[in-house]
Amino acid sequence: MTSTASKVGDCSNDEILRFPRYRLPRYKSNHDIPIAFTPLEKVRWMWPRRIAYGKVTLLDGDPGVGKSLVMADIAARVSTGRPMPFCKGSREPRNVIILSADDDNRTIIGPRLQAAKADRLRIVVPPLFRESDGKMLYEIPGEIKRVERRIRRQKAALVIIDPLSAFVPRNYNLNDDQDVRRALTPLDLPPFSVPIIMRVPG
Repeated sequence: MTSTASKVGDCSNDEILRFPRYRLPRYKSNHDIPIAFTPLEKVRWMWPRRIAYGKVTLLDGDPGVGKSLVMADIAARVSTGRPMPFCKGSREPRNVIILSADDDNRTIIGPRLQAAKADRLRIVVPPLFRESDGKMLYEIPGEIKRVERRIRRQKAALVIIDPLSAFVPRNYNLNDDQDVRRALTPLDLPPFSVPIIMRVPG
């Protein structure tokens, strides 16, 4: 994630740029449809050139540099409608989901959000494991549907997953590019229209 911006901009650009639609001929399979018939849309930014709606953002860095603090600050800004760094213009306060496998709600996550001046009534940190058998409830990609239902239930505008390694099964090698793509690609597709930020352990 870039630490500086070239200029201050208006971060409330939520409109989708509409392009002309063509009449679609009949094809035997969706795999045969030329890209000319694919509706085009402008990328919608929550934080211009950094965090996009409907996309996965990976937050990487050395240990101890404050990656989790950055995510807490972003969550606080979304929950209160404050502009992102280097931006101007407020927006409507929105709900946030934090899936955290590292930190305790009462002693770490809660105090961090309080220090960041978050609206904690808009932020939910659900339990990750089922009490009856200890099953991970939000495993990726196996429990994608459960993540989707949680987003709809909370009407969330942002999902934070911290850290990525705690949510991916052991049979996925996070040092292998193909395995990472297989695990995360479903989160980059509809119906996921909210930004998803994941911390990469470092």
